[in-house]
Amino acid sequence: EDYPQTLRFCPDAPTLLFIKGNKKALQRKSIAVIGTRNHTAYGKDWCKAFIHDLKELPLHIISGLAYGIDGCAHAESLRLNSNKFLERLEDLPISMLAVDEAHCISQWGYDFRPAYLHIASVKNYLNNVPIIALTASATPKVKDDIVEKLKLKNPSFFFGSFARENLSYQVVQADDKINFLKKLLIQHPGSSIVYCRTRKRTKEFSDLLQQFQFKADFYHAGLNQEQRTTKQQDWISGKIDCIVCTNAFGMGIDKPDVRLVVHMDVPDCLENYYQEAGRAGRDGKYAAAVLLYRNQELEELKQLPNQKFPGIDVIRKVYKAVCNYFQLPIGSGNGKFFDFDIQAFTTAFKLNLFEVLYCL
Repeated sequence: EDYPQTLRFCPDAPTLLFIKGNKKALQRKSIAVIGTRNHTAYGKDWCKAFIHDLKELPLHIISGLAYGIDGCAHAESLRLNSNKFLERLEDLPISMLAVDEAHCISQWGYDFRPAYLHIASVKNYLNNVPIIALTASATPKVKDDIVEKLKLKNPSFFFGSFARENLSYQVVQADDKINFLKKLLIQHPGSSIVYCRTRKRTKEFSDLLQQFQFKADFYHAGLNQEQRTTKQQDWISGKIDCIVCTNAFGMGIDKPDVRLVVHMDVPDCLENYYQEAGRAGRDGKYAAAVLLYRNQELEELKQLPNQKFPGIDVIRKVYKAVCNYFQLPIGSGNGKFFDFDIQAFTTAFKLNLFEVLYCL
């Protein structure tokens, strides 16, 4: 209540639904809210959409922002380096800058997003307003990075417990994962999230669950914006109970009544797992987070650091193969562009696909 006019920056990928959900929640509390709503008219130019919303605000809302009635503006982080956007900010009496999902600003954090690095520059246009940075998962290293990147001076820190008393964490060895998943969904009726490592598996598991008469659908980043928005809305509204997805789903989505989160594959990062599992039981009622694994997966996981951080000999081998593939003499090729079929490349030189990806 001390800071009625708030400018809030959100992560870019699932922002549209996040903004819509927050707008509705704030409007129910009689708080004036604006956001990038006209995205279809402006394509990918979220800045134009946001500025359009600012210009088209009804007179009573503009008066409210100017004279002390509560107001909140949501901005999408990709356009923070737009001069038009920043010039428009100077016309608004912003009283607070809130950075949600602040771990995205750190290269050491979960889901690093370079666009977040522009946020600190916005402070120059806001007359030293108070800043709050919020995250549910920040290691000490990430915390320090947030302070540095946002250029916070003598900040105060407020910590909640990582323990979730209402959330049951379970790790289960299961060779027949789909049948175990069926049992879990029956034991935990209501809204659920099932995470898979690949896009292909989201569709496969969703189809199987539908055959078993579960109200399920799949989600991944390969879908177009309209499809993703529709699937998210269907899940949030309760039209479907189970969303089978990759880790592209969830950021910025706050659905309090999720009773079950299942990981069908072992996550490669504990921080990622904590973020995703923590989407269950946000209403404070009992919920379960279940990780299903096979012994073979654990062995593959042990090899992952070697794949993600290949040695210098492996890197040299891959780059030499790339030069041979494009018939490039040593010292040439700078500034040139080539079409690259990575599948054909790895087949031709008998290289491991993931090893090549991590080298490049």
